[in-house]
Amino acid sequence: MLDPVGGSGPAGHGRRGGAGEGEDRTGREPERTVVAIVPDGPLADLFSGAGARTVDPDEGGVIDAVLALSADELLVLPNGELSRAQIGALDAALRDVDGNALILPTGSVVQGLSALAVHDPSTTLSLDGFGMADAAAATRHAHLVRAEHDALTLVGRCAAGDLLGMVGHDVALIETDPVDAVCALADRLLSSGGELVTLLLGADYDDAAAEEALTRIRDDHPDVEVAGYAAGPGRVLAHVGVE
Repeated sequence: MLDPVGGSGPAGHGRRGGAGEGEDRTGREPERTVVAIVPDGPLADLFSGAGARTVDPDEGGVIDAVLALSADELLVLPNGELSRAQIGALDAALRDVDGNALILPTGSVVQGLSALAVHDPSTTLSLDGFGMADAAAATRHAHLVRAEHDALTLVGRCAAGDLLGMVGHDVALIETDPVDAVCALADRLLSSGGELVTLLLGADYDDAAAEEALTRIRDDHPDVEVAGYAAGPGRVLAHVGVE
């Protein structure tokens, strides 16, 4: 259906007591693990295929699941799936176990994928985390959801069932067609420039719709690389990232 899987420092961070970065008390190189908070399904497959461990936020027990991972060093990608309170609770829990951890400021799955793409286990935890956080911050993102009821938004009135293009926490556009909506979101993000567009398309996009969206964006922006991946079912119908 889709193409194959192929600056700021960490906003949240937890130090899990133990030896300093670089090596542990035995003199061996520490084991480092990246854990992505992402629902099971195609999105989790993307992260695991790129080398991350995944934890499904919909299963509950996120903190216990993260703490159960065996690693000297952890880099946690929340991906917009955890509330600020949950991130605070996770940070507190990570402080009470051996090792070191950083919770990185990934506010969406596209930012998480950008961060994971530059993960460098050969460097120190701090430098690795900084580079990943920098990549996440450089990725502008938006997502598409379906309106649950009639409402007045910043861009006009929507009806239940309309498609709402969200940039941050604000409604940026209202559409009725999934292809038009995701293309409009990509156009909006690209108005500030960009070299790579990543689309994560949910179950509302069959093969034909996915291909149409990819083709339209490529035709409208011939100097931009466009990649698309299946996202599976979920409340978010599509994610758009621009780097």
